[in-house]
Amino acid sequence: MNILRQLADNIPQIVWVARPDGSHEYYNRNWFEFTGLASEESNEQGWNRLFHPDDVEGANQCWAEALRTGDQYEIEFRLRGAFD
Repeated sequence: MNILRQLADNIPQIVWVARPDGSHEYYNRNWFEFTGLASEESNEQGWNRLFHPDDVEGANQCWAEALRTGDQYEIEFRLRGAFD
């Protein structure tokens, strides 16, 4: 995981990693810079309030399905940043 963290902290994208139970294990530096959330807020699903209102339902359904099945997933959604 150390090498992954080093790579993730040095790319321009937002990266996060979750455990099979849905709890988040890691957020890269860009996550914190973009969202303005602290680690505790991010871990307590504070990130849910960052979704664009039109994307909340779909993003949460996709996440719930991935947790239920254990399948990987890919989704695009709009996030509001700290300065939006």
